[in-house]
Amino acid sequence: MQSAKQAVKFFQNLVSLFACLVVLSACDQDLPVTQVEPAKPEILPTIDHSVLKRAIYTNKFQLDPHFVESSADAAPLRDLFVGLLAYNEKGIVQPALAKTWFTENNKDWLFILDENAKWSNGEPVTAEDIVLSWQRLANPKNASPLAAYLAYMHLHQAKDILAGEKAVSELGVKALNATTLQIRLEKPNLVFPKMLAHVALLPSYRGEIPNPDMLISNGDYTLAAKTEKNLLLKAVKNSPNFTKVEYHRISVLQSMKPFDVVENPLEGQ
Repeated sequence: MQSAKQAVKFFQNLVSLFACLVVLSACDQDLPVTQVEPAKPEILPTIDHSVLKRAIYTNKFQLDPHFVESSADAAPLRDLFVGLLAYNEKGIVQPALAKTWFTENNKDWLFILDENAKWSNGEPVTAEDIVLSWQRLANPKNASPLAAYLAYMHLHQAKDILAGEKAVSELGVKALNATTLQIRLEKPNLVFPKMLAHVALLPSYRGEIPNPDMLISNGDYTLAAKTEKNLLLKAVKNSPNFTKVEYHRISVLQSMKPFDVVENPLEGQ
């Protein structure tokens, strides 16, 4: 009996082994291969790195440095105009129109201007342009909101001129020649040169009110086109990385994504 049971068990094991071999043989057959196409590279939008797009929250573009009301308003003006000194990309004050300066008492100053500086109409930028521009700023009839900065610097006679008690011609700034500017203060000011990068002190051509339709500028860019909501600036020869700068007036409802720089973004954006 025992040997018969063993025979039956052996036969059952043999059947099971045969079934496994059949299954393994089927698994070993060539299976159909699914063709997988290689992933297509993502097509990114073309970016023009020569154009800088800047957005400003403002009611209107201001092209007169004497009537700037915010740092955002000043941004286009710093591209269009340059003063005696200017801020670099790190916010450090550095020489601009003024290449060097001298003082013996920190009260009486001489500034030597770049003799190669030009207005966009080709005429040279002179010390007289600075004088006339600052006199226009000081004139109380013009009611510039930034005029008080002249008194803050302790410029000679600025306080009395702003009060209407003295003529603008008595302001403590004088052109000794085309490239030499004399500035007198009411009292010594060791850091006076660093104060000259203020937007209010940017000069205009012959001290005149800038004409937005035919703007004469002396900065890295000139005004190429202007609409109510956009400014297009083009770089002058041998100027910076961007050949064009676009300024866009935007509202709080507009997305900031299309722009490279947003001046004074609102809280929460």
